[in-house]
Amino acid sequence: MFEHFRQRLVVMRGAARPDRTELARALAETLPAPAAALPHSSIATGWIVRPSRDHEAELALTYRLLKLVGISLLKEGYSVVVDAPYAGAAGDQDLADLAKLARTFRGVRVTLITFLPEGDGAETAAVRDALRHAAQPDEVLVEGSGGSVREFAERLADRIRQP
Repeated sequence: MFEHFRQRLVVMRGAARPDRTELARALAETLPAPAAALPHSSIATGWIVRPSRDHEAELALTYRLLKLVGISLLKEGYSVVVDAPYAGAAGDQDLADLAKLARTFRGVRVTLITFLPEGDGAETAAVRDALRHAAQPDEVLVEGSGGSVREFAERLADRIRQP
């Protein structure tokens, strides 16, 4: 149970996964109701039907939209899962702004979930180590998955329920 918080903002970022949209939805279903899942892909490919030639500007636009929609849903009492796989320079500031704004709302708990890259190469290991070193106190670092998407979402929900 999410006893102390009426709402949650969960931001999923990091390494790409083929099941991220489904995972965001399954995780949102474990949060206090009402709840919404905001996958980046729904804006990037669902709203934009004829992409701009300026890919970086368009990517930045999609993250601004995620921030605006996310904060609007929180304001209306929803728990929100934002799936932001490729944030990097284009989206990190918008996601940080969303988390900062959410923390000003009474009864909203913010959790960052970072999917660490998989692989054995030295470069991949260096990225994993850097992410571990820079992890925030309320951040959950995830390596691998295992099991069905629903089982994985339940395990993530258990981890983010912990104080």
